[in-house]
Amino acid sequence: MDPSSTRTVPTGLPRHRNVAQKPVAHWVVVLECDRLDAGGAYHALRGFDELRVGRGMHRRFRTVEDAQRRVLYLELPDARLSSAHARLIRQHDGWTLVDCESTNGTFCNGVPVSRCEVHSGDRIQLGHTFCTFRESVEEGSALESYDATSSQRADLAGMDTFSPSNAARLLRLLRIAPSSIPILVRGESGTGKELLARAIHVLSMRPGPFVALNCGAIPSTLIEAQLFGHKKGSFSGAGRDEQGFVRAANFGTLFLDEIGDLPSSSQAALLRVLQQGEVVPIGASAPVPVDVRVVSATHQPLETLIEQGTFREDLYARIAGFVHEAPPLRERLEDMGLLVKALLKAENEEQHLRVRPNVGEAFLRYRWPLNIRELKQCLSSGRLLAENNLLRLSDLPPGVAAAMSASETAASPSTRPNSLAPAGDKLSEEDQQLRAELVRALTDNQGNVSEVARQMGKARQQIQRWMRRLQIERDEYDR
Repeated sequence: MDPSSTRTVPTGLPRHRNVAQKPVAHWVVVLECDRLDAGGAYHALRGFDELRVGRGMHRRFRTVEDAQRRVLYLELPDARLSSAHARLIRQHDGWTLVDCESTNGTFCNGVPVSRCEVHSGDRIQLGHTFCTFRESVEEGSALESYDATSSQRADLAGMDTFSPSNAARLLRLLRIAPSSIPILVRGESGTGKELLARAIHVLSMRPGPFVALNCGAIPSTLIEAQLFGHKKGSFSGAGRDEQGFVRAANFGTLFLDEIGDLPSSSQAALLRVLQQGEVVPIGASAPVPVDVRVVSATHQPLETLIEQGTFREDLYARIAGFVHEAPPLRERLEDMGLLVKALLKAENEEQHLRVRPNVGEAFLRYRWPLNIRELKQCLSSGRLLAENNLLRLSDLPPGVAAAMSASETAASPSTRPNSLAPAGDKLSEEDQQLRAELVRALTDNQGNVSEVARQMGKARQQIQRWMRRLQIERDEYDR
């Protein structure tokens, strides 16, 4: 099949336009803390003078225009939003975020704001919803509009993204996927390379199965038997004929994860498969024809391994017909809602899991060194610890929870307009940090002092003494 043939773009990929290379601004709904199963949504701001955000029955974008202005409205079913919560206004030299005197405030990068300029990548909290503003000049990043609640095919989850740079790369991969060209996916461990390989297989429409093999997880003495199969009695322990992974993937896709760990002897045998389209099982006297599409993945720099003589250059030429770079999670945080939704769906999660706003903020602050794999483990353990389907900061792994450090907490939103110390109060820096921490904890726990005490590891009476001294009224957070 011609890889350039017209295909329907799946789920989170934007429609591609031939537009001038100038910054394209867009607004992304990253994560709704009370609706993790909603995923995310985005809309391009091209041609709009203003974005207005407020509470509505359902999440939706709608356009209103008159002779003077073209306004994009975003409605969100977030009970903590005001009906007219915030505005994003186009200025001559950029965009300005304005709070519309909302009940619970508007926050940019964890700081309460009434009016501020926004820049690409800024994290914006409105009620219990996290958004981001992006500008991009990446080719193919002309984002139009997409809402993850409309549909999401699990077998194409690897192709979902709201990241402009990642979308541009995935559009190229989308054109290659229907062909038989071998693909090499490179990226850090845990970046979802197998998810991508499965999506490539689906898009290829090959009639055979998807077969995955981790080249680094099989002892070198067994890998050729696993890959190419063997005849009964060909070696000690070979009690029956085995077809091997290559023949099991006939007419389908063979995914070779961590191909950089493939032993040199096996590299030569794999090269024969790719060159001749045939495999010789161990103990067999004649080759067996096979038709497989190979997708490989690695976190290692194969060019360096070639220079060191541990990876064959001719094999690299065969597996790298097209090279795709899978970005780390820290470079695509706008996809957090998409990924959380997909991971919970993959676990057949039926409970309506919610997170506290400080958990949502921790997700977006943390660097995720182990990428999507680490996020998956965080959700798997967190949902078992969550009481009443509500994931709290104390339910997170220590490393993730630590993203909400004391110094960051001091500058973080409390979702209350009167969360700062009373005017004229002269608080020490230590008291300011303590007050900010208490306000956030009370907000997240709806004024439940006992829960705040448990989370902070203090007696309830101590929390009450601090509240009196720092002039914090519990009733203001009881909602």
